Amino acid sequence: MGVLGWGGNVTVYVEADFSEATGPIGSSVPTTVDTLWDTDFWDDPTATWESTETLSWTDITEWVQGISTNHGFSRQTTRFNCSTATVRLVNTDGRFSPSNVNSPYRLGDSTTIGVLRPFRIRAEWVSFGVTKSFSLFTGVIQSWNLAYDYNRNAIVNVELLGIESQIASFDQPATTSQGAGETSGERIDRILTAANWQGTRYVDVGETTVQATTLEGNALSELQLTADSEGGAIYWGPDGAAYFDGYNAQIEKGRTTPQFFFSESDEDLFPTTGGQLLTLISRIVFSDLTFSYNGDLVRNIYNWERVGGTTQRSSNAKSRQLYGDRADTRSDLICETDAQVRNLVKRELAVNVAPELRVETIKFSPLHPRNTDDYGQPGGRVWTFFDQELLGLRQGTFVYFKPPGETDYVETDVFIDSISHDITPTGWEITLGFSSATVYFRMASSLWDTGTWDTAVWSW
Repeated sequence: MGVLGWGGNVTVYVEADFSEATGPIGSSVPTTVDTLWDTDFWDDPTATWESTETLSWTDITEWVQGISTNHGFSRQTTRFNCSTATVRLVNTDGRFSPSNVNSPYRLGDSTTIGVLRPFRIRAEWVSFGVTKSFSLFTGVIQSWNLAYDYNRNAIVNVELLGIESQIASFDQPATTSQGAGETSGERIDRILTAANWQGTRYVDVGETTVQATTLEGNALSELQLTADSEGGAIYWGPDGAAYFDGYNAQIEKGRTTPQFFFSESDEDLFPTTGGQLLTLISRIVFSDLTFSYNGDLVRNIYNWERVGGTTQRSSNAKSRQLYGDRADTRSDLICETDAQVRNLVKRELAVNVAPELRVETIKFSPLHPRNTDDYGQPGGRVWTFFDQELLGLRQGTFVYFKPPGETDYVETDVFIDSISHDITPTGWEITLGFSSATVYFRMASSLWDTGTWDTAVWSW
């Protein structure tokens, strides 16, 4: 039934799979024991070890006291962290206790409250009579942590892992080496298939061709190595879908052009770096933000090498003079040619050659009165961008802010690296983590037939 009102006019749904079985990786189809043990044989071609039943969701939102989710990348890297979430449940009637024989979540003599079962958190809102929805988390239950106090209050903190944790737990033996010359996107698809990933996937073709592989070892590590060799990113959305972005995704996809921005200003028009003008309709009002200006990510020497190739070096003399030698070395890339590696190191150097004042994090509440849309819908500005899948990982945006004591506004171009939700029946706070988009936005405005000679940058 969900709970209406946590996000103004938004209904939140917290749902768990209390069926008898657990589904394959990324799938809504649960496994079950259709074939009898001690009766059917493993080599019997008619033996069926998976059912065609659909996953059964049980709505437990009524007992939820709080929700927290965390979803995204390590700071300014292409390393996606496993999504996590915690849901706090009231358990005064013992319904969420696996040992309680009176729990409604039992099947015969067994409890259906299990671990590694599917779990999801989603939200719906009605806009002009149309119901729209967006996902906050899709994953599996890691643990049920029951707690009691002296007053006999009982709660359960359900610890959750993103659906991608199933990939991280998948290791396989070596197969025949193959795939030389396939694109990085083809390799990503093949690894996902080998790992029995049956969920939705959005995979770019990629710009790089890769060497042959036996697919031996951990599937997530193989996916990440392929993404690194492409200069792209492998990650999962809150809806549980797998995404692979190729080398040029951050300068050629629509997410490079800001569709919304963050500001406390009430000016009518807000200029972007690319010359686009956004109005107040596209503004989200924030409550807190942090800027960062440090050198921990500065790199001015790159020595990268593909397996069987020669070292490709790129460096910047001015940066080395200013900040000292800060080198990055690796030799495990699976690109087919040295030229492909050379493209990677040139871009990495351009992105990391100098420190930059940038917004590191920002917090905002959809329920802030100034985030009500022009039609009077609470949180309408925020929910619209979630519904349109614009307020998501690797989306480009900018922050327009005038720090206290300063006369000029600071505009900083950023990509969304992480998204966290903290939700209670009385509040909803969203925290975004950012990485710099300055170099990428400059490159996006330099594409042929788009960029102009007095502003374009024609190389990394």
